[in-house]
Amino acid sequence: AMSSQFAIKIQGKEVPLSFRHAEDEQHFDKFKEMKAFVDWCNGLDKEFLVKNITVQSIDMFGKRMGFVKFKAEVTDPHGNSLPNVVFMRGGAVGMMILIVCEEDRKQYTVLTVQPRFPAGKFNFPELPAGMLDDSGDFAGVAAKELKEETGIIVSISYLLVKPFFSFCHLLWITTS
Repeated sequence: AMSSQFAIKIQGKEVPLSFRHAEDEQHFDKFKEMKAFVDWCNGLDKEFLVKNITVQSIDMFGKRMGFVKFKAEVTDPHGNSLPNVVFMRGGAVGMMILIVCEEDRKQYTVLTVQPRFPAGKFNFPELPAGMLDDSGDFAGVAAKELKEETGIIVSISYLLVKPFFSFCHLLWITTS
């Protein structure tokens, strides 16, 4: 049985929100305060007319929101239905590390190898990456993940973080 006693504000309007699974209702406060969701609601273009949202599943990472899948009834200003499924997760940091050989100037990229069940691979090569914590500290999380996944130790003072888009930041290591 779906509930409908919840509502959220999108574009200044109250939008009904329900949960497909009653046990997920306990996470309503954390969901509506999830940074990714707040940013999404605040940045949603006015042409999207959202009539309601149904939260289909929530995966918690300890006490934090991990992944949320929801579906909305949404139209354009002319009443045409639009694609409406959202898979949302918190922020993450990924690092592409280039090492340049002094002798021949060849460039190498550092990868880590980890078990990735969704990809079906136990030894999956990928860029070092990790989920942001609630602090949103890109440089701190980047330094921690670099050490955990590659053994490379970098002082946070050598990391530069540059906003690239509202959802993406460029990060690079300086040498001075």
